[in-house]
Amino acid sequence: MQGRGGKMFACIGATKANGVSVTCADVETAALLIERGRALRAPHFHRIWVRLPWGLVPQAELHERLQISHQIIRSGLMKSGLSKSGLMKSGLSKSGLSKKLQASLGGAV
Repeated sequence: MQGRGGKMFACIGATKANGVSVTCADVETAALLIERGRALRAPHFHRIWVRLPWGLVPQAELHERLQISHQIIRSGLMKSGLSKSGLMKSGLSKSGLSKKLQASLGGAV
């Protein structure tokens, strides 16, 4: 999923079974999530990204990871000045999620 500034904060695979990949604050956080069994390495992405397979973590944790990923990307856009130009919405709400993601989550977000 891309914000209006052209930066991606989450990515869904070609099939529902894949899950969603999100960015973390740093490589250490990503490694910790993988080590604790809360996420998997996101294939084809930098080590700062993790994949959350559907059903691995509770819906609340999945939603939190999506919000964190969005905040990380949004803060980077704010530093670059894109937020000031009105290209980014504030916050992540259900309406900010793609229809495919909402359907994959069963509308529970």
